[in-house]
Amino acid sequence: MKQRSLHCLLAGILAIVLISFFSATRERLVPFHSDPDRARWRLTGDEPSYLLTAQAIAAGHGEDVSRVHAAGTYSNFWHKAIIGEKQWRWQHYRKLGCPFLLDRKAAWGKKQVIQRPPLISLFAAPFAYRHNPRWWVLTALEVFASLSAAVLLLLSIRGGAPPFGPWWAVLCFFASPPILFYVCAIFPEALVGCLAGVALLLCRSERPPLRILSYILLLLCLWGTGRVLPAVAAVSVCFAWREWRKRSFYGLATLFAGWTIYFGYNLWLWGYPTPPLQANAGKLSLAVFPKGLLHALMGNDVGLLLLCPVAAAGLVCAVLLVWRHLREPATLPALLFTAASLAVVGSYTDFRAGTCAAGRYQVILAFSMLVLVLLFLAAEPVGSSWRRRVCVYLAILGILSLALGVWLSLHPAWWFERYHPFFKPKPIQHLYAFLPDFNRSWKRPLVGWGAFFAALFFLPDAFRLAVRWLRSRFSGERG
Repeated sequence: MKQRSLHCLLAGILAIVLISFFSATRERLVPFHSDPDRARWRLTGDEPSYLLTAQAIAAGHGEDVSRVHAAGTYSNFWHKAIIGEKQWRWQHYRKLGCPFLLDRKAAWGKKQVIQRPPLISLFAAPFAYRHNPRWWVLTALEVFASLSAAVLLLLSIRGGAPPFGPWWAVLCFFASPPILFYVCAIFPEALVGCLAGVALLLCRSERPPLRILSYILLLLCLWGTGRVLPAVAAVSVCFAWREWRKRSFYGLATLFAGWTIYFGYNLWLWGYPTPPLQANAGKLSLAVFPKGLLHALMGNDVGLLLLCPVAAAGLVCAVLLVWRHLREPATLPALLFTAASLAVVGSYTDFRAGTCAAGRYQVILAFSMLVLVLLFLAAEPVGSSWRRRVCVYLAILGILSLALGVWLSLHPAWWFERYHPFFKPKPIQHLYAFLPDFNRSWKRPLVGWGAFFAALFFLPDAFRLAVRWLRSRFSGERG
């Protein structure tokens, strides 16, 4: 009982620390009482579209934004028209070349549906008509992310991990620049990442109700962004095979119902099993994958390992899990999710996601890497030398991630720069040349940074060898 109380206390402290950190960062970006110009300056990208759809959902119009936009309710958070008269109608999507199997022209009529996944708008709907709705939505998102972090910690501890390693890993991960930014902005990536992370850890359970909850959370990710469709599909096949072997009707029924509802809704609305991603998504190309994979991890503008160094531990833990813990129930699903996410991110021809802040595509990938770390900490014996190496690695990379997150939270305009956000101050911008630039020079910086991350992992061994060498030398001199 005392141990369980300690675990809940640690989870509560983690949630409070993260809520405070997120709130402080958001208040530096746009204070609650900021003037409309300052608020609009910060409201960028797809956020007005998500909020407009949230208003339509709250008004009972589903995803049809035509009536709320005609009523001008968007003036609560935006100063000009968000959509054009002919935009986002059935004819508009057909002109864009979006495929369809069923002709839904008559069903649409004058309907206007912005092709943005509805999950974040549904999340925002209860706050859509409040004064300063963005503040309310972000506050709710920060609370959700902080509670999700606490749940991830508890699941890792309940899975067998000593509490302080996962506590540090989760704290540093959520405080790192890409996660910090997308929790402080109305985009679906952080929401989907939290759902996917909890789902991938919950699936370890032998209790059918918890496994079914895991499947539901995973399937919800489909409604957040189409970019997770390959990952969710791969993991769903894995889950279905497991449920088939267990002769679990309810698990199979949950997966079948989830995919049926998803495909059925899209067929009913769009006339196609999936949303028309071509209308607003970056293009995928296998031709760019080899370099794209390196760019996604080490690029000077979106490199995940440079924006969130603690994620590098996820790659190491992936190898160790395959080698030592492949039979763990959650290992294969987490590896499949990570591999599919890497494949999608590495195949984008537009690595920056348009003009979005650096690392948007990598946010969900980063969550799967955190899951790999937590799984390894839960599965590996406490006295293992591999565990000690990973813990030292986490300690160093966690300090880097936390320091970067704190530093960048004090410079709230950093994500609008085209160069890497670490080098906003002009006195240190010359250091930009030391990061891999995949449009110019990247081979030497890539090798250098790869050697840096590898050396950190073997630092305990190097320290042990150095101590042994010093001892032998001094003992030889005394002799």
